[in-house]
Amino acid sequence: MPLAEAMPADKYSFAPSNDQFKAGSDVNYKGVRTFGQQLAHIIQANDFFFLGVKGVAKPDAETAAKLAATGKLTQKEDLLKALKESFANAHAAVATLTPENAWDHAGRGVTDTRAEEVGHAVGHAYDIYGQLVEYIRMNGIVPPASEGRPLANPGKAN
Repeated sequence: MPLAEAMPADKYSFAPSNDQFKAGSDVNYKGVRTFGQQLAHIIQANDFFFLGVKGVAKPDAETAAKLAATGKLTQKEDLLKALKESFANAHAAVATLTPENAWDHAGRGVTDTRAEEVGHAVGHAYDIYGQLVEYIRMNGIVPPASEGRPLANPGKAN
């Protein structure tokens, strides 16, 4: 949440592009998600994965419509609200796990368990977080988790 809150609203449409790199660099950022689209993606992923934690194989019509609507969000305020809700839903889903049900089938792949869905969701969120850190740094903002920390290479400019 602090990372999403730190990015200014007018930068939610930011996505890396070729023109930000040295001339002649072999980069291709065509079709890369914007900062806001990355947030919408993690919200959708959280909502989907944590259904599996609850043992739900696929979303019902109402949930599927909510997932689709989330993909269309672009405004910071709307995305922050949905992100908070997705984390609250994730916490509620994890709270349903017990030693007795953690290894129950999650209703998806043949070997997917409720606990495995948690691991998958957390790993996926870290992947997206890592990408968002780069987006925010490309806009001259220090990620909140890095603020106040000693430099990794004190002899070099940060």
